[in-house]
Amino acid sequence: MRIETDPLTCENCGDLDHRDVQTVDGVPKLDPESYAIEGEGTDVYVCGGCGSVIGVR
Repeated sequence: MRIETDPLTCENCGDLDHRDVQTVDGVPKLDPESYAIEGEGTDVYVCGGCGSVIGVR
């Protein structure tokens, strides 16, 4: 997924314009099995309307 060019859809709000997406910086990466924090944080893209996660960098 290329956040800059791909069409974006929120499961709650429907189709989004790129201006509707916000970036949350420095979100910790978690190991899916142990939930331990791994490495440095990453950027997460969220819907500006409801806050649902749209994508992860």
